[in-house]
Amino acid sequence: NMSSMFYGCSKLTSLDLKNFDTSNVTSMYGMFEYCSKLTSLDLSNFDTSKVTNMSNMFYDCSELTSLDLRSFDTSSVTNMYKMFGLCFELKSIVVGQKWVINTGTTTTDMFENCGTQSVTKQ
Repeated sequence: NMSSMFYGCSKLTSLDLKNFDTSNVTSMYGMFEYCSKLTSLDLSNFDTSKVTNMSNMFYDCSELTSLDLRSFDTSSVTNMYKMFGLCFELKSIVVGQKWVINTGTTTTDMFENCGTQSVTKQ
């Protein structure tokens, strides 16, 4: 469980999480919520194949300008509520082939007040 792990780290500007083992994580709810100064985030080695909850994961990461989520496997996710909410400066998100949104997945306000101009699947 990595829920709220960095919640409220409002002065944090960058994180390098490439050595995190997330292979057994089931919840990333609010993991980076209210990290409003975060400008850089390396999630390239995240294994999200068992994650079911990504709601509020990046909520109010208002300084992030781009996210590379190509490593994300969202096939087990059932909740993406406000995942990118209040990410005002987030202009682009890159996702991979394992990024899916299943029928029944909660996606309400997923991009609430988000500056995203493109989501690209690679």
